Amino acid sequence: MGTLKVIFGISILILILSTASCTSIQKNESYVTRDVAIMIAAANAPSSIFNDASTATLTLWDDSTWTVNFLLTQGMTISKDELGWPEALTNKYENNILPKGTFTLLTFDIDRKTGAVLLRRASDGVLLGGPGTWNTEPPEIVLFPLWAVIAAGVVGVLIGGLLIFSLFYLKRVKT
Repeated sequence: MGTLKVIFGISILILILSTASCTSIQKNESYVTRDVAIMIAAANAPSSIFNDASTATLTLWDDSTWTVNFLLTQGMTISKDELGWPEALTNKYENNILPKGTFTLLTFDIDRKTGAVLLRRASDGVLLGGPGTWNTEPPEIVLFPLWAVIAAGVVGVLIGGLLIFSLFYLKRVKT
């Protein structure tokens, strides 16, 4: 009978701990959405480029950073002076093909929690990648209802308890 008390006590403890942990997990944090990230990036670029930009692509590279790209097409470029970005560590200018200070691609890294612009890059590069590489959305967070988590915990405890009880019972029968 002492073994059953121990199993019952452990089962109750597991049930209480699983319930407490489930309620603390179900917090929804607010994040910067896809559309807001595009608006933040657009506010950091001259309005004149939107007539010439073919694409505003957006990628969530990790859970904390949006990357927004504006690609100028049809031979259109923008100069460093037209950008009007101040000299700062968060502003990068990269030239490999076009004359220095001439750019066709603007890239913005935006913090997903705060909406702060972490990095602005102007380059003469191109976007590489096939379908599905760009315009990605973060996966939706799936939270199970509390009753389902508790039910699964109870079933797990019952199955584990039955297995332990069976082992002790078989051990007694063999001796």
